Amino acid sequence: MATVNSSAARSGGIGALQETIMQTTFATNIAGSVIFWWKVSSEQFFDTLEFRINGTVQASISGEVDWTQASFPLAAGTNVLMWRYSKDVSFDSGLDAAFVDQFTFAAAPLITKQPTGVVANLGDVVSLSVIATGTAPLRYQWFRNGSPMSSQISSTYTMLNVARTQSGTYSVIVTNSGGVAVSSNASVLVKVPQTDRFAQAAAGRHAPVQLDRR
Repeated sequence: MATVNSSAARSGGIGALQETIMQTTFATNIAGSVIFWWKVSSEQFFDTLEFRINGTVQASISGEVDWTQASFPLAAGTNVLMWRYSKDVSFDSGLDAAFVDQFTFAAAPLITKQPTGVVANLGDVVSLSVIATGTAPLRYQWFRNGSPMSSQISSTYTMLNVARTQSGTYSVIVTNSGGVAVSSNASVLVKVPQTDRFAQAAAGRHAPVQLDRR
């Protein structure tokens, strides 16, 4: 059971076929998620607490539902948020009430600096990095050629003594409680120089042929 502040908002006293509403207008210049705790004690299926964004029902609960955290994506701009408790024509059950508490907004990650591609020589140190804003904590996951890389979960990915096999396309996904941001792709190309042996072999293939005229 969640421990929620005793000062939680509670629905007003209503009778059959009535409703009680809590509503607010929330403006934000960045997308994210609205997060809150809610609870209801009512006649199951008939007396219901619902949450709406701009008039569209996002979710509803009914019956005996203890404190539960809910999270819903919210677009940038001005949004009308509504919690509505409504009753049917007959019967009461439980506390006949709905509760809402601990409302917060989590700004989704926004990448402000994308990872940049690199052309490197064999054995170099290569670092890829991303800069993102948003509600902390931010979590990172790096990918190579579309596959997640184990333990690569910071804003910077560093390759020491880089090898040719590490050439590829890299990207990172940034997440938090407010949403997800996906970076652009960064190409890493590791150049492998020819050795003297290879150079000598190549030169030998083009050496002039001596003819024996005996």
